Amino acid sequence: MITESTKKVRLLMESGLSTADIQEALGLRAQETIRRYQRGESHPNVENAAKLDALCVERGITTEPTDENPFE
Repeated sequence: MITESTKKVRLLMESGLSTADIQEALGLRAQETIRRYQRGESHPNVENAAKLDALCVERGITTEPTDENPFE
């Protein structure tokens, strides 16, 4: 099952951000944490989930279903 955090990290990376960019934006010490989010092996805490949401908003990324892809 793909979680929201997994989707967000993948979409952020597709938009051109690297794991290092996301790591820095979330204030994390290790890029491996972002890779674990990407693989769905772990999930961000509430604070980091909010930062991940803000980063998506900043980049115009949404995981909400759209008319183009209602099953997203």
